[in-house]
Amino acid sequence: MEEEEEEEEEGGPRDVSTTEEALLSEAATVAWRDVTYRVGPKLILDGVSGQIAAGEVLAIIGPSGSGKTSLLNAIAGRVPYEKRARLEGTVEYSGSYNLAYVTQNSALFALSTVRETLEFVARLRLDAVDREERVMQVVHELNLVECLDTVVGGSATVEKRGISGGERKRTHIGCELLHRPRFCFLDEPSSGLDSFQALSLVQTLLDLARGQRVVIASMHQPRSAIYKSLDALCVLGAGGRVAFFGTQETAAIHFSDAGFAIPPNYNPADWMLDVVSLDFRDPSKLAASRAAVAAVCDLHAHQWVPMVSKHKPAQEEKKKQDNWIAFRLLAARCWRERTRDKAALCFRWSMNTFFSFMFGLVYFQLGNNQTSIQNRQGILFFVAMNVAFAGPIGVSQIIPAQLAVINAERASQLYSEAAYLAATFVVGLPLECVPSLVSSSVVYFMVELRPGLDHFLVFAGLLVLEEIVGEGLGLCLSVTLERPEMAGQVAPAVTVLFVMFSGYFLNESSIPVYVRWLKYISFVRYTFQALAVNEFRGESFSCGDVSEDQSCVRKGGLVLEALNFDDVSIPLNAVILSIMVLGFNSLALIIFRFNAPAFLKFTTHPEQPSS
Repeated sequence: MEEEEEEEEEGGPRDVSTTEEALLSEAATVAWRDVTYRVGPKLILDGVSGQIAAGEVLAIIGPSGSGKTSLLNAIAGRVPYEKRARLEGTVEYSGSYNLAYVTQNSALFALSTVRETLEFVARLRLDAVDREERVMQVVHELNLVECLDTVVGGSATVEKRGISGGERKRTHIGCELLHRPRFCFLDEPSSGLDSFQALSLVQTLLDLARGQRVVIASMHQPRSAIYKSLDALCVLGAGGRVAFFGTQETAAIHFSDAGFAIPPNYNPADWMLDVVSLDFRDPSKLAASRAAVAAVCDLHAHQWVPMVSKHKPAQEEKKKQDNWIAFRLLAARCWRERTRDKAALCFRWSMNTFFSFMFGLVYFQLGNNQTSIQNRQGILFFVAMNVAFAGPIGVSQIIPAQLAVINAERASQLYSEAAYLAATFVVGLPLECVPSLVSSSVVYFMVELRPGLDHFLVFAGLLVLEEIVGEGLGLCLSVTLERPEMAGQVAPAVTVLFVMFSGYFLNESSIPVYVRWLKYISFVRYTFQALAVNEFRGESFSCGDVSEDQSCVRKGGLVLEALNFDDVSIPLNAVILSIMVLGFNSLALIIFRFNAPAFLKFTTHPEQPSS
């Protein structure tokens, strides 16, 4: 599936240089005041305040659990929603703005190249007039030229080595920089990188800030070279209080005034983290460390002068979505990712081929005698069961593994949930249905099921329809169970439940009343019923292989009566399966929208004016 070129959006080309110059001429600042964040009784952030202007890189550092990521998320408006959580305070940006948010884990599609990754985001976020030029600007700005046509990698499904960890981080940042954000937020961007790559990445952030951007990054434990290069520093102590906010040059003075002078030849960042951490080794050490944290934080609170706000909070700018373009781009990416995974495709097709030939050999040339009646029922059931498992399991192994990327893109409002699910569904049709149809056709002719083109077309059409229903079921399970291992385990279990009520293992008249309703939602039941009617209704069987004292079933209608399928209509079952396709996909969309990333809103303190 080839990506198509989009036409320029309505309104004609715009003056890119003028727009960018206008953005850069604005005085970009962000200020936060008395930010307090609680989850139930636990206090994560305790009255945190600060401000930063364009052209500077602010690093938020602190011990584990001090609230670094929470503060970053609060400033960026990305605190995940929780029922028990409460976020108080104010955050104000200057003028209109757009922002970039880079998560700690650089979640990208492994089988797309760097170029394809950037172009995908560019086509969704940028107008056609400057798209290509902007992609290359970001590529040069982040030094990604050498790896532009290399797959991202980072997944076990990639057969060849992808880009390095540092290049993956820069690619992730590049996706967020394409729309020219004024405010860049990065959660521990140096995490997982060696010291050289970490320093190189921080230098890149400094270069970005010098382009009149505000850059705020949380960092766990910056090395001395990184510490010295930072413009501003926010040190959070245990308990979520601010221990220091200011330039790294004045940090040493602050800690010295609090009674914790930085020793010579010591990484200042390491020393500060030691001072503001709690020592739980014994009660005396814990009490001493609590006193140290309180001393440093109290001194900062005494010296801190909050900035007087002269601007109103602004809303983030968003480009209006085009669902048709988004669908085309998502379908192209989904096709690329699935078809480049050669190992998975080969395994799926080889397993389909293996089982089709096994079924064909076991039931080879059944004939038309009495023995063939039971065997025909058996092969029809096994074919229906095999197809029923293929759809849900195939889809549930794909979507949950992609959700880290998809949820980040949804949080940035790149596209709608409907566009993503529609693209995944459409791409899955040929990749799931064709192998199943081919293998089922092999079985049909090897076994010599009922002759006639009309009967074969009904057989093939029913199995394709069942596969499509199974894919819809797989979508429902995938968007409900976000962990790949859970979806992979639940999908077979749910399918087994449907197989149980297919009418083959248990006659419908024997199903207990209290669970009888389950047969009405079993798509395997409707498929198996229709396949059986297609095979037996109006067909005759010989009695040459039975003795005189044995009964002989000459009419296929008697077989359907024994199965309690005598009143089944093939068109009606096909309509029911079609309704199930619509029902499962609609349910998947509802669940997906319900599970969309949601973020907490600020609750202003009573003494502050409401914006």
